[in-house]
Amino acid sequence: MISKRFVAIPAAVILLASMAWASDSPDSQGFVRLFNGKDLAGWKVPDGDNGHWKVVDGAIDYDASSEAKGDRNLWSEREYGDFVLQLDWRLKEAPFVNRNVPYILPDGTHAKDIHGKAVKLALPDADSGVFLRGNGDYQVNIWCWPIGSGEMYTVRTSRSTPPDVRAAVTPRHQADRPVGEWNHFEITVVGKTVKVVLNGITVIPGATIPDLPDRGRLALQHHGSKNANGEWTGPPSLVQFRNIRIKELSSKAAASRSAPGPIRALLITGGHDHDAAFYSLFDDLDRLPVDTAANAFKKDLRGNHDVIIMYDFTRDMDEAHRGNLRDYVGAGGGVVVLHHALLDHQTWPWWSEQVVGGRYRLQREGGHPSSSVKNDQILSVTPAEAHPVLDGIAPFQIQDETYKNLYHSPSIRPLLTTDHPTSDAILAWVGPCTTARVVAIQLGHGRTAFRNPSYRTLVHNAVRWAAAKAH
Repeated sequence: MISKRFVAIPAAVILLASMAWASDSPDSQGFVRLFNGKDLAGWKVPDGDNGHWKVVDGAIDYDASSEAKGDRNLWSEREYGDFVLQLDWRLKEAPFVNRNVPYILPDGTHAKDIHGKAVKLALPDADSGVFLRGNGDYQVNIWCWPIGSGEMYTVRTSRSTPPDVRAAVTPRHQADRPVGEWNHFEITVVGKTVKVVLNGITVIPGATIPDLPDRGRLALQHHGSKNANGEWTGPPSLVQFRNIRIKELSSKAAASRSAPGPIRALLITGGHDHDAAFYSLFDDLDRLPVDTAANAFKKDLRGNHDVIIMYDFTRDMDEAHRGNLRDYVGAGGGVVVLHHALLDHQTWPWWSEQVVGGRYRLQREGGHPSSSVKNDQILSVTPAEAHPVLDGIAPFQIQDETYKNLYHSPSIRPLLTTDHPTSDAILAWVGPCTTARVVAIQLGHGRTAFRNPSYRTLVHNAVRWAAAKAH
């Protein structure tokens, strides 16, 4: 389905492109634009294309009808090694009915019926993708298949691919939005490992591909052709791309993103009902033990966990339990406090004032009224500053439960804000703790929030940063 492609670009052209791009300095998060929204500067248009790759309304637009005689993909002028690539894409329409769409199992193999024949589905389809490191065999797919975009088709279907790699490049979730709507990719390539996040949901947690090239150009894929009657003979690349930006990773940054071993996280729940969809926020963690505060803090936790995620409501603990939690934080253990866990430990000032930096007031305190709650509110959320916890997060809207009149320490570092009248202005922050990384997020009541791509990215980033797996 996908063939290997290499493109030779004259050195002079590369030099001129590099000089032109050098003026586009990195933004506050270290990303550089790969598309300026006006023209195809920095991209190699196929010879003889005749205007089928073009810019329309600030997006790269393709109609799958390039007239080039050879390679019809749109390649970047520059090569890249380790990087984080972010881009928006949408399939404009899916006019071709593909009668051979396979039903793909979680291990990457195709389902078969009782007669041993592969199950095939007939579905409207379109097809494009992003080529990595100069080679179409290493493509992050865009299409209409039920398995979802983000998979690496050629790696998965190659006879030489080991079973563990085949499973690794098969999406864990179908996270595509309907045809016609915009989607957002974040593709991280470090060494031989590829990670894909689609619409805030991790679909490929980290697939290590032994023969992935060390460097190469990126490409936006051409697919499809018409017969003599003007009918599509395969799924066409009727696609648009926008907001394309890349952050090249130094060896140090790449090492931090692929720190040895998985994140050793512990999830604390109990004392408050919650929807089971909450656990889908942590699909990218290889293992996540779940415990209550009463049981978890019986013992010394130092050195056993990189981060403790709190989604509980524990009113108080005895001094022995407090001592173990205090020792964990003092030893540098990360903490992420989510939503109703802001009600924890009401009578322990050290926790709310020096560690978390916030608390939901269950009762009036001096001149401050008790905190209030309001469900099913639509909030407009704005990042307050550049921070790794906000990596990939733009202003967004979310339907969620709001809190108002919380205690906030003057020493917190705000991350997200809102102007919603039933909510405090600060929605997420870095705690004042001087010994450990602590993130508090007021959002996160129910299923609607758990499925919000920006919220999912926020929690993912907070866990990684608090665990010291991201700078």
